[in-house]
Amino acid sequence: LTVRDCAMLSIVKSFVKFVFFTTIGGGIGYFFWETAGKNIDFGDPKFNVWIHWFVVFSFALSCGFIQMVRSVILMTLVTILNVHGQAFIQCALMALVADSPGQNLMMNFHQATDSLLCNIDVAKNITRAKMDLLFKPSENILDDLLQGAKAASKVSQDLPLMVQDLEAELGRDPNGAADREHEAYEKDVNEWESAYLLKKGELPSKIEAMFEHRVNERKLRELSYRKEALRNFIRRATHACEDIINSAIRECKLWSLEHYNKCWAENWLNPFCKIYQGDELCNMLNMINYRGEQCESNNSGISEYANTYGAQLAAAEDYTEKLSDDFKLNIQFKVDLPLRRPDLVTVQQMAAIIKQSVSGIVSFVKYFSILMKAVSFFLALTTLRVNLSWFQSYMKDVTHSNCYLTKFWLDIEKRRKEENRKHLMPLRPFEQGRINNLLSPKPTPEERKHLVRGISTVCR
Repeated sequence: LTVRDCAMLSIVKSFVKFVFFTTIGGGIGYFFWETAGKNIDFGDPKFNVWIHWFVVFSFALSCGFIQMVRSVILMTLVTILNVHGQAFIQCALMALVADSPGQNLMMNFHQATDSLLCNIDVAKNITRAKMDLLFKPSENILDDLLQGAKAASKVSQDLPLMVQDLEAELGRDPNGAADREHEAYEKDVNEWESAYLLKKGELPSKIEAMFEHRVNERKLRELSYRKEALRNFIRRATHACEDIINSAIRECKLWSLEHYNKCWAENWLNPFCKIYQGDELCNMLNMINYRGEQCESNNSGISEYANTYGAQLAAAEDYTEKLSDDFKLNIQFKVDLPLRRPDLVTVQQMAAIIKQSVSGIVSFVKYFSILMKAVSFFLALTTLRVNLSWFQSYMKDVTHSNCYLTKFWLDIEKRRKEENRKHLMPLRPFEQGRINNLLSPKPTPEERKHLVRGISTVCR
């Protein structure tokens, strides 16, 4: 054959294939309308007729031109024969726009991430105030510190709700019913596919290697995602295409088996019962081959969305880690207070201590002439010495390597979960304003239950 003859032969084959699939698509479109859209009324009889034939010709032309639509149309036929209603038909038709739900979900995730980054940027301002406080403590810096602590407190109140909503949207169970159903369908369809390939002459070892390679490829794709919650979403998105086809093949097989048994029970000599035993009925339009070739996350664009959102999650994680390294609302400094054993106080408590010390010195200087009488001079020197040692101890001990996390923040979070709340309650007075000096009263037994000292972690 010449090149021209080969080209003409290819054109004839394509035309015959187009006519064949167009005819099948038109017939299925007609049955689809009779099953799912016959009772729909658009208000005008002529318009109803136009819509009717528009659906039929859409099925016909789509089945003739587009290979992917052929598989979707076959699913529609299987659903019509099995009389499972419109829900599965709509699910099958949505395979063409499977990326749209993923895009919408990712956009929601992006908004949540941007909000989280914004809150973190606000809370990071407290780092500058803390660094300035180490070198030049003043009332302005203390006010900035308290304002920063308030902003960070607001973030800590909103963060549990944000994380909980995000986890609920992604799905908490990595081995949920959808995954178990997917594995069951995959096992059944693999058995039928193996029998189908054996009839075509494939070696069993080659078939087993192909199944193993397919599973390993999917596992490698799943392990490539950095976040566990995002990994669960990707697993469901990657399986969505296969689940639709596996369900269609499985329903077709069950339908064929049911009708074969019914036909054989009515008349076991009926030769037409053999029709229900053939694999070609449920593998029309190369359905099985399509499952292995097209149902990949790379073809559906899910990987691209996952990488984009994964990068934003990584940025949020970096910001969070940096914020944790620079400053934590739950932080405490070990301070050597005068005439007292070393104690642990929060940043808010330290701010109140320094503020009261400064105001005490100013008040002392204001009334210095009165205090000079009698033994007041000696007391004044003692007070100055105490305040000086206080500041020296503070400047010496407050370092980045000398930080402890309190346990009562964990108690507050535990109390929030026990009371089934999504927000943190404000700190108690003794948790945010305890003044650790000689004149402050000792904590009550009830307060001591919450002022537990020790090294703990808040960010897990």
